[in-house]
Amino acid sequence: LSIEESANKNLPIVKAIIDEAHKNNLKVAVHATQRITAQLAVENGADYLVHSVDDEILKDDFVQLIKKSKTVLCPTLIVHSGYLNTFGQKINLSSYELQKADPYQLGSLLDLKHLSDTLLIKNYKKYANSQKSVSSLKKADSISMLNLKILSDAGVLIVTGTDAGNIGTLHTSSYLTELKAMQKSGMSNWNIIQASTINGAKVFDKESEFGTVDIGKKANLVLLDANPIEDIENVTKINTIFNKGAIYTPDALIKDSPTDLAQRQLNAYNLRNINAFLEPYADDVEIYSHPDKLLYKGKETMRKRYSEMFDKTPNLHCELKERIVQGNIVIDKERVQFGNQIIEAVAIYHIENNKIKKVYFIQ
Repeated sequence: LSIEESANKNLPIVKAIIDEAHKNNLKVAVHATQRITAQLAVENGADYLVHSVDDEILKDDFVQLIKKSKTVLCPTLIVHSGYLNTFGQKINLSSYELQKADPYQLGSLLDLKHLSDTLLIKNYKKYANSQKSVSSLKKADSISMLNLKILSDAGVLIVTGTDAGNIGTLHTSSYLTELKAMQKSGMSNWNIIQASTINGAKVFDKESEFGTVDIGKKANLVLLDANPIEDIENVTKINTIFNKGAIYTPDALIKDSPTDLAQRQLNAYNLRNINAFLEPYADDVEIYSHPDKLLYKGKETMRKRYSEMFDKTPNLHCELKERIVQGNIVIDKERVQFGNQIIEAVAIYHIENNKIKKVYFIQ
């Protein structure tokens, strides 16, 4: 069946779901990436469109229909690229993403570097790296961004969402990446902030309770150290969180465990991101050959050594074979590929004051 035939075939089911939900005062979100699917959903009462239309540029009559119907759009601009980047092992994450994403979920994205090359994995890699897939994604992304700008300029209610949990789209850290994609589409920083605050409240008819700073509203606030209207990345510079009036600081809410620190530096190592790699280490970190031979000391010395290795070593990848945790000590058994050379090693990380203070290598 064609996309239009399939959409029309399933329309009675979709309409029945929408009608039943509305009878029970529930709102309905519809997954729609094709124009015909989105149009049929809006015509039949969908409250919320998940994803931006990516198969054709929206015409004015449909734009006006969305606006008149007061249908909300959550564009999720980055979710599709996560699949191809992961399957094709073209992952390029920022230092922020490496520091803020769940380190174990992030690490799993790199497993295709060392998993057995089964037929299934080969097919995924072939698909992700094919020119057809790359070109198709580029075209879809371009149309999605253009359609977001069209709808935003027309006054359609836009909300922020990442569809995190899909392969390659990580909880927490993907939020900033999504905001930057919305910005790239042409939305202003102010409109993006609205999409993340008051517009989200409007989706659930809660704008009288939260979504803006006003007398009588719930004290659900985030206090920033810099203005996100000037630079959208300033949303990450969080000073204080207020939840129903209770006050929290970021450090009090989330602390990396010793295992988290070991995993974060491993992820950054595998992605050759020197700044994210060094972030978990103490400034005066000491690197030893077990049991007690000091190899070098200090983060800046470490930066010089590892920067050179990241730049010059092809096929660099560290596979974690086994991990033992004893209090503030993390012991990793590793299999490291340096170009065509394979090295089996053990790294022992000693954590002090939430930083890696000492590392002992056993080969």
